[in-house]
Amino acid sequence: SDQGGFQFKDNFGKKFNLKGQSPNPSFMLAFQGIEIGKREGFVLDILSSILGGGESSYLFREFVTSKRPTLSQVYASNYTLQDNGVFFIGGELLSKKSIKETKKKMYKALNQSCKKAITPRALQKVKNQYLVETIMGLDTNDAIAKFLGDREFYFGDYLFYKEEMSIYNSITVNELQSVCRK
Repeated sequence: SDQGGFQFKDNFGKKFNLKGQSPNPSFMLAFQGIEIGKREGFVLDILSSILGGGESSYLFREFVTSKRPTLSQVYASNYTLQDNGVFFIGGELLSKKSIKETKKKMYKALNQSCKKAITPRALQKVKNQYLVETIMGLDTNDAIAKFLGDREFYFGDYLFYKEEMSIYNSITVNELQSVCRK
């Protein structure tokens, strides 16, 4: 049944129907992503934050705090790996909401998001958040060691964070919209 689990099948992936303990269905849309270190991966990081990174994000406003909400929560994330990656969007439906209707609305919102969600203000806000989160995340010696160790391991240079911040700062609205449409 529509409320008995998550069902998904389209041109992008496979259909999964999983039963869980939650009274409300949860869902995840997953798309093939980009390997770590590629510029497009950094752009997808920014895109995921604009779409589903918190209560002021595009999808949160469209599905959780809108006049007719359908979700209790929604998120988007980009996960880069050494040889590939995954870009995903997920959430939990409100009680008695249709997964079929929500999927339809989600795809419509995602198609519109490339123009509606990606604005100079949204982009600058996410860039500011990244800078603050990076600095605030370096509050212990362990956090600093992990931060530098990750850059040394994945990029071959513990000082890569300088280039990383430069890449994030150079991402434009047009570039984000292009990657979003892709």
